[in-house]
Amino acid sequence: MIMKHIAKGTIIKRRAGNLPACMLIEFRAATTTLAPLKRALMGLLQTTSKIYNSLQQFLTNLFRLLLDYYWIVIR
Repeated sequence: MIMKHIAKGTIIKRRAGNLPACMLIEFRAATTTLAPLKRALMGLLQTTSKIYNSLQQFLTNLFRLLLDYYWIVIR
């Protein structure tokens, strides 16, 4: 429950048995700092994956085209 509030960025009241207030502030700062970085890295990963798939498809088509051309010329 605490981490859910930290991720949302809401203020958490310190209760007995929970993390100390200084640790809550650190966790909150870490989650707010790392969230945009995580989104950026996931976007970069998706873009890289799309580029790789496009390149793979292009090379496959190019190879098929060259193979077809090769068979036509040989005959």
